[in-house]
Amino acid sequence: MVSGSRVEAIIGFCDIRQFNVATEILQDKIMLFVNQIGEIVHGIADEYHGVANRNLGEAFLMVWRLPFAESQENKKVEAKRQKLADMSVMSFVKILVAINKSPVLAEYRHHPGLLERLGDDYRVTMGFGVHAGWAIEGAIGSEFKIDASYLSPNVNMASRLAAATKQYKTIILCSEVLIKNMCSSHMQKYCRVIDNVTVKGSKVPVRLYTIDVDYLSLPVADSETMDSHLRGVLSRTNSAQAQILDSNNGTVVRKHGSFASSNGSVTGMRRKKRRHSGRRQSNRIAGAVTPPHGIHNRTINKSKLRRMREAKKQKKWSEEYVVADAWEHDEDLILARKIFTPTFLGKFGAAYRNYEAGEWKAAASTLTETKDMLGYEDGPSAVLLKFIRSHECVAPKDWEGYRALTEK
Repeated sequence: MVSGSRVEAIIGFCDIRQFNVATEILQDKIMLFVNQIGEIVHGIADEYHGVANRNLGEAFLMVWRLPFAESQENKKVEAKRQKLADMSVMSFVKILVAINKSPVLAEYRHHPGLLERLGDDYRVTMGFGVHAGWAIEGAIGSEFKIDASYLSPNVNMASRLAAATKQYKTIILCSEVLIKNMCSSHMQKYCRVIDNVTVKGSKVPVRLYTIDVDYLSLPVADSETMDSHLRGVLSRTNSAQAQILDSNNGTVVRKHGSFASSNGSVTGMRRKKRRHSGRRQSNRIAGAVTPPHGIHNRTINKSKLRRMREAKKQKKWSEEYVVADAWEHDEDLILARKIFTPTFLGKFGAAYRNYEAGEWKAAASTLTETKDMLGYEDGPSAVLLKFIRSHECVAPKDWEGYRALTEK
């Protein structure tokens, strides 16, 4: 047995929404579903210098180990910690964008079983919780199986933040420890404080921040418009993963097609035999379809993509690269931020300050307005408004600017 070591890290916990229903509907194809999402999560986290630590069924644990600063005067180390903090936040924003632009994952929006159970507006979505602090890094297991892991209350906090995204109807929740204490002022501009709470197992209040991204505005990418990273992620997903199989009736869905019901066949396509290495092979095995043109160059393409990916990754350490600049230059992020106008953010900010100060009537008046300013219900506005109204818009005498987060 070997004891663990204490490290400082940024911990990101993300889970797939409505996973239990997806498991029931997709059945033996659920592994394909998870791996398609995992390709994006792992790939983008790696590009932003994160490490995939654990895959827990519907959840992924990502870690950014922080260099230890022996003194506050070590500016080089502090700059690296700040950049890692910015990259951890941006990685989850980019994952959210890639999931919603992926043509492979977009096919699930047309899956009959998922639509029947989850509604016509179903799409693959995730929740992200990000926190920073110490953790014990080490191996857990026995001679039969050993896994590298991170254990601490800070890991639990990241998990709780991911779960709380459902309550606030947000996609990303970050702690004040990460946003205010570690991220650059440039990145902080795009983070909205939405509550001040204590969570189970802790009496210390922590402010919660969300990163507003209107993912519904993002169009599904095609091979011509998707950015180089997303193209790389999808090309790493083999042709079999680009097909979604309805486990109930054997339906095969083509990457750019529609659902067909034909006991494992593909509508509008004929099974063909082709010659390979002097031998004729059938594609009838497991309902396979003819691979797309150029599949034999996959090894070469993967090698090239790997080199490109590594070069892009290392470029992020250059002084010229500023993580938060993406908010002003990335077309997807500009589009996804369009509805979050200065007017909306200003009004919500004023309402939140009233809320913390115990001026609940003023807060309720403004939150009633911001709740409907986006064209859909703003979750944080609705949550605060519900809590304030449960006290008839009068703060308790012992109000100290925070509350216990008891809902799951």
